[in-house]
Amino acid sequence: MGSPFLSLEAKKYAVVGIRKPGCTPTRTKEVAMARHKKIERKRELDRRRRRRQKRLKQRIREAKAEAKHAKS
Repeated sequence: MGSPFLSLEAKKYAVVGIRKPGCTPTRTKEVAMARHKKIERKRELDRRRRRRQKRLKQRIREAKAEAKHAKS
């Protein structure tokens, strides 16, 4: 009936048609949605971090170019 590494409790609920108490389909969807939102939030934070890095690098390049022209 599945993985031999599952606990007895997990095996009991692995039978088709039996759900763990408190884990209704709605609850499962909520958990899945929360997980999805967490992933999306992480991706958005990564995007912001990358954009910020690009802006900082661009400012450094511009400052170096300006300093180079100021010396000339």
